[in-house]
Amino acid sequence: MRTARRTLAGAALVLAGCVSPGGPILPTASGRYETATDPAFLDAVERARVLLDRRDERAALPCLQEALAAAPDHVPTHILYQDTALKLGGDDEAAMRAWYAALPDRPGSPVPLYCRARLAADDHTRLALLEEALARDPSFYFAHLAVARIQRALGRLDAAQEALERALVAQPHHLESNLEMAQVLIDRGRYAQAEPYFANYVAARPDDRLAAKAYAQLLLYRLHRVRQAQPVLERLRSENPEDPDVLMDLAAVAWEQDRFADAIAAYHEVLRLDATATRAALNLGNLHFERGQRNADERPAAWSMARKAYRFYLSAARGAGLHDHLDALFAVPYRLELIAAEIGPDDGTPPAPGQNF
Repeated sequence: MRTARRTLAGAALVLAGCVSPGGPILPTASGRYETATDPAFLDAVERARVLLDRRDERAALPCLQEALAAAPDHVPTHILYQDTALKLGGDDEAAMRAWYAALPDRPGSPVPLYCRARLAADDHTRLALLEEALARDPSFYFAHLAVARIQRALGRLDAAQEALERALVAQPHHLESNLEMAQVLIDRGRYAQAEPYFANYVAARPDDRLAAKAYAQLLLYRLHRVRQAQPVLERLRSENPEDPDVLMDLAAVAWEQDRFADAIAAYHEVLRLDATATRAALNLGNLHFERGQRNADERPAAWSMARKAYRFYLSAARGAGLHDHLDALFAVPYRLELIAAEIGPDDGTPPAPGQNF
């Protein structure tokens, strides 16, 4: 039952360039929204980065204000300033909001409207401000991304994808827009379309461990591209040998390649790290059961271990997901009945990971 080979957790994210098929030709964005060469800007940003690296967010806020005074269209710095102040809250957030309230509009730029939209209290106001910003510059991909995020949160996946297509036509290499497009495709069940987006994101952001794990799981469980997933997982294990999610996925790779001993060892390592990782116990039961199905000579020993693993799974606290309920109520009891009919009753010894399963 290889469909039961599931992970501890993990929903995939994704990324890459996208071109909108058909429709009007959209403008390509200029680089002014993410590039700035003014020496005053560069100096202020560097000072802010040093302070942020020291976790002194409050001291970084005036430096970010200085940077924005020198480069008022540099959107990443606006985002960093707003998000830092919002994280701090209190007087720092109030001061940031007052700073933007006093920021004069510049009719030739969509950036002031975009900044106001990010601080708006409701989606209706945000969308109105973003549409106004896009009327000033239809290639302003930051606004297209913001519209897409609102639409996705509202469950309007078609509208979200359309907004992201416009963003990616304007700036194909904008990572955040690509990442959101990938997630929308995942939400829509279009896993094969999502894969190249995810691949590009992981290549561009190798330090994003969460994304790399999600990408490997997309390859392994949704697309069944085991060989493509394996090197990603091996890299992740080399960076952290005790990550249970990665060990679960590497066990699935070994199982798929009929390297049963490696799969068993990986699942037991997960249980060593976390005795409540019942999915590892269930997978061990399924693996031993499959071994017994495939080889009659190995069946008594394999199914005996499968029974211990299943008993351990049933006795431990489990998640509340649909699959856990189905496994606990139907799949596992059914297999325990088959095992008893084939090899007789259990010997009564308590199940012990690493000892009898």
